[in-house]
Amino acid sequence: MVNGIHTAYTINSSVATCLKNKGRSFVGRYFRLRNLDGCQLTIPEAQIITRAGLYIVSIFEDGNPTSKTYFTYDRGYVDARGAFDLAANNFSQPSNTPVYFAVDFDAVASDKTAILDYFRGVQDGYNRYRMDQRQQGEPEYPYAIGVYGSYDVLGWCKEKSVARYFFQAYAQGWSGKRNSNDWPGYSLRQRSSNIPNVCGITVDDDESSGSAGGWKIPLPTFAEVAEASPPQV
Repeated sequence: MVNGIHTAYTINSSVATCLKNKGRSFVGRYFRLRNLDGCQLTIPEAQIITRAGLYIVSIFEDGNPTSKTYFTYDRGYVDARGAFDLAANNFSQPSNTPVYFAVDFDAVASDKTAILDYFRGVQDGYNRYRMDQRQQGEPEYPYAIGVYGSYDVLGWCKEKSVARYFFQAYAQGWSGKRNSNDWPGYSLRQRSSNIPNVCGITVDDDESSGSAGGWKIPLPTFAEVAEASPPQV
């Protein structure tokens, strides 16, 4: 098993080095489209994380996916189209890695249909992203759909084949307390929540099964850096 974190805090160079020295191997950070409140991953931050030898895990959470009302087909379509566009065109996220879409509440059986409708929208939004890339002559990176949520949510998404990667949330009481058990086949498992002052930031501790879909951003070459920063005279 491999240990890492996810956080809403920006990772700077000193934090990245500290996390690496403390045995963390990956950092989960957020993709956002509308709610640009400083929590979202940026290209410079992705480069810092990569240079420290850490992997990045992409989590999409925009707005408030904390109740049934968020989860509609249309919202899933828009979220996925935007999320995969960010992955490809902002970050050059490598092919066949996932973006995890968050279901951040204790969903019950009456929420199942709405959540699955959302993920069907995610599937179609992903297909639209690929069509957009083709039409624009851009690289058509194939990606995977991941889900962050409770024991039951992961099971529903697995059952209907709407996700390939599974990130189990921490809350022990969710899914009628089944969430206190490891969901079989998890890719990532959140082990704690809101741990303060880990390398100076608040984090959630995570554990990877070893196949969580982490990635590193391509770093600029020396020539590219020199071209972007011509000598001063």
